[in-house]
Amino acid sequence: MVVHKSTDQKNGPVLLKVMLAQTWKEGIDPKGMLMSEKLDGMRALWDGRQLMSRAGNKIHVPNWWKLSLPSDFALDGELWMGRGRFQACMSICRRQDEPDDWNKITYIVFDAPALLDMGYEDRHRAARVQIDNVATASNSSASSQNAIQVKIHPYEVCKSEAHLKERLKDIEESSGEGVMLRRSNSKYCNGRSNDLLKVKTSRDDEGIVL
Repeated sequence: MVVHKSTDQKNGPVLLKVMLAQTWKEGIDPKGMLMSEKLDGMRALWDGRQLMSRAGNKIHVPNWWKLSLPSDFALDGELWMGRGRFQACMSICRRQDEPDDWNKITYIVFDAPALLDMGYEDRHRAARVQIDNVATASNSSASSQNAIQVKIHPYEVCKSEAHLKERLKDIEESSGEGVMLRRSNSKYCNGRSNDLLKVKTSRDDEGIVL
């Protein structure tokens, strides 16, 4: 896997890889974990200057699109066009001519991977602050007309396995992909982690998940 390099204002240069999920299995108690929708889009890392795929390839993004992203602050998220729009999203993201269709894509941010000493809730909060600060600055300038949709991904605390399965059912019945579970105090790490679990009932390229 390609290593991404980012600059953290507190700790200096940090080498990053994408954090990947393990599969949730029956018997793993999800109570107390942070639960969010699993988005069916393109995983993307913002290193403070450019957007990269999870494999480390540059994503060709129009300059106006990047105006709502913080400088020198790394973000991890998903390029997303909505439920059931995966192929349409990928067709735009893989182009190299930076089409105007980028205005249809939302960057849903769920982590700040350079903050290696922080637990997940603190990283999520820091990412929200950075996004809000850029949005405030954009709204007060002429460039606000080019502001893109950059959103922080919400989560809720899972109350039980029944709560998890109810949420999964609601998402999948609305053409969503599944659920992600995270341990609230987990650190960002390279590769697959037991602190990040995916829950879904459909078959993908990694096989049956649930």
